[in-house]
Amino acid sequence: MPIPQFIVHPTGKNGTAKRLKALFAPKPTLLSYPRVFDRAREPNYPDWQKDFFLAYPRVSQVHNTDDAYETCRLFYASDKPTQREYLKEYVNTPLTNADCTMLHTAGNRYVVRPLRHHGGMGFRVTDDPGDFNWRVEYISKLVDRKYEYRAVFVRGKHVCTYRKDVPAGTSSATPWNHAAGARFVTTNPQTCRLNNTFIYDALRGCPVVKHASICVADILLEYLPHASYPTAYVCELNMCPGVQLENTLLDIISTFNCGANNA
Repeated sequence: MPIPQFIVHPTGKNGTAKRLKALFAPKPTLLSYPRVFDRAREPNYPDWQKDFFLAYPRVSQVHNTDDAYETCRLFYASDKPTQREYLKEYVNTPLTNADCTMLHTAGNRYVVRPLRHHGGMGFRVTDDPGDFNWRVEYISKLVDRKYEYRAVFVRGKHVCTYRKDVPAGTSSATPWNHAAGARFVTTNPQTCRLNNTFIYDALRGCPVVKHASICVADILLEYLPHASYPTAYVCELNMCPGVQLENTLLDIISTFNCGANNA
């Protein structure tokens, strides 16, 4: 795999890009999208076949694109409910929008979030599947998760999985983030509870996961009454994740340089 000349990142969100640049050899140039593309000229456009993408510009602004690039670009540009609609063709996702109303049963609770969000912003819980403004929000069934994970993929290859550790008694009806005392712990690939599900195979079958330079799947694990095995739900794919651990960054670079797709 050719060494990347560019790392493309969203304007105003360059932390992971900077950390990757510091570890690549030779060091690639950072390109901010969309801002830098207002001034860019064609010879300086990134190349889909060799560069590292944390943001996905229009096809006309990228060299050597193909159908896989367009799939990744459309997913990147979509809001959360549209992404969910795509993901449910490949993986379990929480019930979202109209499905919440059609499959509502007594006792269900729902999470309402803005159409575009990050972290714990705009998180509220309701008992009413119609209690949201579809113009600016979406709704999904609250998963009574026992565990929450982040699985890192690079061009379809599973690199590592983190578990979110939260204080005992933390409610499923709140975001499990730093404000709630959450911290990430690297899981043992031999003993991770997700091995009791088919979620990794399902994710590898998703074209976005298979072709994106990097994506992180947020996975919720629920233990249903009388079920022999837990159920895993993918609530989000993040194509520009915040990655800080140097060992993980080095694994990402090594996997990317191998050029693997579903290896």
